Amino acid sequence: MPSDLSRLGRLIRQSGRLADPAGLEDLLGVLAGGAADLGLNRDFTRRVVTSSLRTADPRAALNRMARVLTSVQDPNFYSLLEDPAGIRSLMVILGYSHFLSSLILR
Repeated sequence: MPSDLSRLGRLIRQSGRLADPAGLEDLLGVLAGGAADLGLNRDFTRRVVTSSLRTADPRAALNRMARVLTSVQDPNFYSLLEDPAGIRSLMVILGYSHFLSSLILR
């Protein structure tokens, strides 16, 4: 898994979408760990990263997703995280709207 996270880190850096990639590996580790804790499939972190790169603020999207993984306790919500289209839609919200993200995190 660490090599997978390194590849994702390189993908983000090469995209040029993050002005400051500091702390990126830690954030990816939190995402991967949260996904594993919830029993989400192995591809989850890659889907989250690639989806975040299509948002207005990729770092905000990744940070907010990390909070979603540790905050949301509804098992029905986790089915959204297993669906690739669901992840893309959620990442759009997390990367574009602080207001809507805060509603999801309630």
